[in-house]
Amino acid sequence: MNEIDYGNPQLRKVYDYVIVGAGPAGCVLANRLSEDPSVSVLILELGRGERPAFSEPPMLGPMLMASDYSFGYETERQKYGCLGLTDRKCSWTHGRGVGGSSIINNIIYTRGNRRDFDNWARAGMEGWSWKDVLPYYKKIEHANVLTLDEILRFRNGTGPLTSNSIESLLYVKSPFASDPDPDLPDVEVMQSFVSMSFDSSISTSIVYRLPEALKRDYYGPLMGVRNFMFLPMLMKTHTVGRVELKSRNPFHHPVFHYQYFEDERDVEALVYSIREVLRIAEAEPLQRLGIELYNRPVPGCEGFVFNSDDYWRCHVRTQTTTFQHQVSTCRMGPVGDPDAVVDPRLRVRGIGRLRVADVSIIPEPPSAHTCAMSYLIGEKAADMIKEDNQ
Repeated sequence: MNEIDYGNPQLRKVYDYVIVGAGPAGCVLANRLSEDPSVSVLILELGRGERPAFSEPPMLGPMLMASDYSFGYETERQKYGCLGLTDRKCSWTHGRGVGGSSIINNIIYTRGNRRDFDNWARAGMEGWSWKDVLPYYKKIEHANVLTLDEILRFRNGTGPLTSNSIESLLYVKSPFASDPDPDLPDVEVMQSFVSMSFDSSISTSIVYRLPEALKRDYYGPLMGVRNFMFLPMLMKTHTVGRVELKSRNPFHHPVFHYQYFEDERDVEALVYSIREVLRIAEAEPLQRLGIELYNRPVPGCEGFVFNSDDYWRCHVRTQTTTFQHQVSTCRMGPVGDPDAVVDPRLRVRGIGRLRVADVSIIPEPPSAHTCAMSYLIGEKAADMIKEDNQ
């Protein structure tokens, strides 16, 4: 780590708390536990300590998936999915550095559906209902952002964290908005433009394991042509994968068995979503743009009638990959659940003084991205630990 930012820490022989992994949950947990000056907290992180420049501009974070800020995991060879990808393997990208996977994602914050949490509570996870977790989300979202007003005029910047993107796009109708040269007092506009020269397709190919022939023959004709795509995502899968240890060596990557589309219902759900996309594309506003379906068959599916359900089933098994957000490898469960690793207070069963506090404890895939849940789990774990130590 950079000594200017982090100082020169002196390691102790004994700590009150040792946190392994400086992801979103781990960092929140370390921050909350260290609020008590009488306790010592050590947080261990294998990856890099400095913040990558690419992690801040939205949509550029995924470019880091092919860098040393990512572990670059891959699955075992798949039988039912990833059939058109290199070696029939999908990627399993996870962040490697302070911030964890939050440094390589798209900066998307979604709480999740309240019914997910209420289902956890009904299944025996006491303390995890929507009513229980909502105060933690409000705590997370109560921001203290240093703005120019606060820095220059000592005005308070504390308050609820809001998103103004929709408001600014749809509801700003003041004449000021369209004035190209407004004479406004106390306002300075600084403009700078940066050009980054890189072949984004190289990064995409590495991350999503696209074979060269697929890039050339299927995606190649789209290069230089105005186009857009819909990306249907299956949030709730019937197929369940597993993770295994490769060896006793902690530096060996785990073994990942996705088992994508082992359950045919997942294929049918995505075929249905494709049909919905095609229906939306027939809407009059989109048709005014002159859009049409790209009708080149994906390699490996040429034997099916294009746009038939059988073709889309082949397309799904051939082209579908992951957008990450894997969960449940150390799932939480009530007493008596044979598949649970931790109890509702995140304590590992059968091992004293050990807890798991990250998205691996989530009982089932949520209807959301998981970064916000990481912060939630870190906050809630800190309170549980403090309560249990009273």
